[in-house]
Amino acid sequence: MILDLVVLFTVAFIGSASAENNGVIRIPISTNSEGTIFYTTTTIGVEEEIFLNVALDTGSNGFLYPSAFCDWQFDWCRTHGGYNYLESHSYVNPHKNFSAEIGGFAFGGVTLQGRLAIDQIEVGDVTFENKMFGEIISSSFDFNFNDLFDGLIGLGRSKTSATGVPIQHILLSEGKLDDAVFSFSINPTKPHAGDLIIGEVDHGRYTGPLSWTRVISDTKWEVNMDSIDIGDTNICTGSCKADFSTGVELIVGPNSQVEAIYKILEATAIPAVAIRFVDCKKMHTYPSLTFTVNGNKVPLTPQDYITKTDFGPGREFCTLNFLGLEEPQEEKWILGAIAHRSLYVVYNFGLNQIGLAKAAN
Repeated sequence: MILDLVVLFTVAFIGSASAENNGVIRIPISTNSEGTIFYTTTTIGVEEEIFLNVALDTGSNGFLYPSAFCDWQFDWCRTHGGYNYLESHSYVNPHKNFSAEIGGFAFGGVTLQGRLAIDQIEVGDVTFENKMFGEIISSSFDFNFNDLFDGLIGLGRSKTSATGVPIQHILLSEGKLDDAVFSFSINPTKPHAGDLIIGEVDHGRYTGPLSWTRVISDTKWEVNMDSIDIGDTNICTGSCKADFSTGVELIVGPNSQVEAIYKILEATAIPAVAIRFVDCKKMHTYPSLTFTVNGNKVPLTPQDYITKTDFGPGREFCTLNFLGLEEPQEEKWILGAIAHRSLYVVYNFGLNQIGLAKAAN
């Protein structure tokens, strides 16, 4: 899981992008089997190309790759591919270092250190010339990126970061977008593939009304919700907040509210395992979980919030896609990547709004 990239200083270098498009850019993405991680492949350099996978994280603002010269005492360095500037003829050295913190429960506030680099980067069919990014060399303590990706592209709220300007703002500033919006579209016929769509709302991706609500944070895609209900039971009302972050895998909420959901679903706990299990045979009897935003009710069915894994005859396991955290000062939820599998979320970085609807099957 990847959470907030907190900027410790700002750089002004922007770079430029080129692409064949009509104001809309679609970047192919992949997911893991559970649909909890969104990632894509990037190409760095002009002649001697370097291929690295990156996670797409709406909770971060940076552009980060492990360096080929990172400290091998760390697992994330030994187990992942890295950027080697000696292999790129288009590399430019800005002679600056960076320090950035990845906060939240996933890493517990690990600080990443490294140097800045400038190179040509291709993301899908888009070429970013002279794109600034961070080469990670060391960290305050050890952690490990998921095996599916090597670094990350942040799609957060900020227009700048310690490791370069977010790609959506580069594209907008150069007039390459029809609209200042982006969303994720997961292919229902190919559940582990989809697109990051920048520049338009994909009206074929959702059903029912698309409800818009104002973002209330300067740093996160955070909104107010009217309520959260499971069946006829209210879980949260009035002061509910939701942070949309694809860098978080599950649906995360205050521990007492998540425990209330566990109780209703009669979930089973297993020692030393954070997630809870439910009876697969009862899945059709469980109620929907409903988020209400601006009066618009957007439901998640049991098939949306339960992951069913089949290990053969009589060996089915059903896990809840929730995780409870110690009580924060406010009633805040995080709707991670797995929620984007069932919800259609539009990030409007021009008007600072979130659009929310039920995803089309």
